[in-house]
Amino acid sequence: MLYQVRGFDQTTRSFIYQVNPRFGSSSLATTARRNPFRLTIDVQLDVGPSTDEQRVVQNLRVQAHLVGTRATVDTIKERFMRHGGYNSYSDIYREMLRNADSLALSRDQVEAFQQHQRVVRAFADSVYGALATRLAALPRDFSPKDAQVLIDSTGSAMWTRIYAEVPFLKQTLTTGQIRLLPIGIQRMIADPDPRNHWLFGF
Repeated sequence: MLYQVRGFDQTTRSFIYQVNPRFGSSSLATTARRNPFRLTIDVQLDVGPSTDEQRVVQNLRVQAHLVGTRATVDTIKERFMRHGGYNSYSDIYREMLRNADSLALSRDQVEAFQQHQRVVRAFADSVYGALATRLAALPRDFSPKDAQVLIDSTGSAMWTRIYAEVPFLKQTLTTGQIRLLPIGIQRMIADPDPRNHWLFGF
């Protein structure tokens, strides 16, 4: 404390202060207790392939543990089409149609969603079919890092297409229905930037 109260002047009706001569001092002679100074250095070093690269290698196998095998084009494509996730196909219309009753979707809304679902899925079928063909044809000594670049590029194209549905969703759904949507789709509508697709939630 810089100032210490030493009394009260009745004439001026104000407190009398004295400057604390030990203010700011770190000397052991004037400080009863000192907090220790601690410096921590945290070093993290990845040894071996990254998690994404290991996932690429395993996804291209017939089964994850079968080293040296290569899945078929259809199998690789189905993995991206079915599993969902960061670089895979997420069927937003399936989620909404699954909750049609709780969202109180009208017949016209359901039919419109089904139509858009077919269009978006056809796009997914095309881009992931092309990706699966390229991945299945990679040599045995392929670079997982280069393969991940192909996957990231396809995933980015897919999510750009999914986010292109936002204007249609805003036009078709009521404000109340939007509030009842799965949180990932709500976020997509509130912030229609494909770069934020990691917030999707399913």
